[in-house]
Amino acid sequence: MQNLPTAKEESLIPTSKVKKPIFGRLFWAFALLSLFIVIVNLLLVIYTFSDLFYMISTDEIVQKLTGNLIFLVLFIAIPCVFLSVSISSDIAKPIRQIGGSIRELVKGNLDVNIKTARRDEFGNLIGLFNGLVSRMKSVRFRDQELSKMKSKFITVASHQLRTPSSGVGWGLDLLLKESAGALNEEQKQIVRICQDRNLEMIGIVNDLMSVTQIEESDLYYEFQEVEIDTLLGKIINEFSMEAKMKNIGIQFENKVAEHFKIVADPNRLATVFGNIIENAIQYGDKNTTIEVAMHKEDNNILIQIINQGIGITEDDQERIFSKFFRGENALKLKPNGSGLGLYIARKIISEHKGKISFYGDKDGKTTFNIYLPIHQELIATKTKTEEFLEAI
Repeated sequence: MQNLPTAKEESLIPTSKVKKPIFGRLFWAFALLSLFIVIVNLLLVIYTFSDLFYMISTDEIVQKLTGNLIFLVLFIAIPCVFLSVSISSDIAKPIRQIGGSIRELVKGNLDVNIKTARRDEFGNLIGLFNGLVSRMKSVRFRDQELSKMKSKFITVASHQLRTPSSGVGWGLDLLLKESAGALNEEQKQIVRICQDRNLEMIGIVNDLMSVTQIEESDLYYEFQEVEIDTLLGKIINEFSMEAKMKNIGIQFENKVAEHFKIVADPNRLATVFGNIIENAIQYGDKNTTIEVAMHKEDNNILIQIINQGIGITEDDQERIFSKFFRGENALKLKPNGSGLGLYIARKIISEHKGKISFYGDKDGKTTFNIYLPIHQELIATKTKTEEFLEAI
């Protein structure tokens, strides 16, 4: 159901009735100008032919008429020019005001308000524009409040879910270690499946908490010098066993100097690389190879992660970095998942002043490009909690 304007919002929306229409003003302006021209012409004719009473020659009358015509043209042209400039300015000014305000709206600035005392169609249009901006402010405020409430709920729910999930994981570990008695192979397999599902749930809970921290600008970054090739090698090694289980290889090629250093947060970058490589394994075809390459491009380090798998449909490509979004192909293969991994990755890369993009072809080949600036100052970003404690 469409939301109706409140009483306060309705008061900001002008009626369609116009007290001083532009057409009426233009009509009377040109009517008065025409009357003025007619009167001037009559006066000129009377003045010119008044000398006939004195029986002056025809040449003198022609000469006098010519001079009077020049005077007439100047006498009429000046008011016409003045009226044209005045009308053009009167019409152009509100158009410029509205155009400038629309440009600010496009930039996301809602602190625009056009002040006018006009009571014509432009005044009505400006009133409608101001009412629209007021409504947009109201909607943005409501969205922000809802977003805060949602973030608080996710934070509380995530904390509440993490504790029992950790307890379940601890209990399953004890069962696998046969601390409570021997298990047969079938029972162990069931416990392992439960353990995998529990780890998936813990991963989703962690993603939810990360998103909440990102949206509240409370995610801590510890920038330091990082050997990017060493970090990539460590991440690849962590996923090598999982890749082998799917008959997928991982190949790393360093086209930059060995142990090349950049300024970054190694833990956050590990999250980014881990998310993309894990997706490449989960959604990759068997007997294929994930290619990880590191290049130097201008003032950036470019990390490319290429895999062959289910791919990303053309319709899904524009939304792949959206929060909670999962592609159609991914949902068919693996229904469970938070749809937050790539959203978090983009936010982390953005905090590093870099950018992340991808390219997918119709054959299922997907390439993720991660650009990280080489020259960057060491920035220790602190959480709001730490700043508050330091202020005390």
